[in-house]
Amino acid sequence: MINKAIILAAGMGTRLKELTQDKPKCLVKVNGKEILRSNLEKLERNGITEAVILVGYLANKIEETFGESFGNMKLTYVESKRYMETNNMYSLWLARQHLSDGALLMEGDVVFEEEIIQKALTTDADKSFWVVDKFTEELDGCMSTTDMDNRIIDLRIVREKLPEYKSNYHKSVGILKITPKYGQEFSRWLDEDVQAGNVKIYYDLVLQRRLHQLPLYVCSINGLKWFEIDNQEDLKKAEEIFSGEKP
Repeated sequence: MINKAIILAAGMGTRLKELTQDKPKCLVKVNGKEILRSNLEKLERNGITEAVILVGYLANKIEETFGESFGNMKLTYVESKRYMETNNMYSLWLARQHLSDGALLMEGDVVFEEEIIQKALTTDADKSFWVVDKFTEELDGCMSTTDMDNRIIDLRIVREKLPEYKSNYHKSVGILKITPKYGQEFSRWLDEDVQAGNVKIYYDLVLQRRLHQLPLYVCSINGLKWFEIDNQEDLKKAEEIFSGEKP
């Protein structure tokens, strides 16, 4: 049973411009509520007992806002002093011991329906899953390709339009459910890349190079609502998607 979440929230969020001049991206509000607060509420309601928050830019703002607990959930902070010169894999490497317990790994700039967390937590307990949506022409970013068993066999970062959009192309929702066994291997892979100096890559690419070593499957959200916020236009879209309800 997964009872820990690891939340990546160290980045600067520069594309949100003035909104992140005095606070981290995860404290930007969607329809009046901070992204991180909304996500912590959903985790706490679904039995998560500890959230490990990976902080960097204006780390003190996050710690001052939430303190050491959130409802019945313990909050643990891991700070990256090198957030300006590294990518999210380095922040995750700093907290790698928590992966070995099994965890929900979450990106801190995504808003989502609570049912998405519920789906992730009720997947096969013996397998690790990447929560995904259908990859469409409107999307870019992390795309996984699966075989007939829904195992991920390829993964890449897509920035261009594709010649075709197949049914086994999936877009990352920014949430993974990782078993203790997978977490132990993931921790070792992160360590290998950090020791090799590969600290400026996404954690996605750490996994991409090891897909053949240990199976990782997709958990499709089947049309549930979510949105990743990178810039002010994204923020407006997220507020429209979640208008009239709590994000």
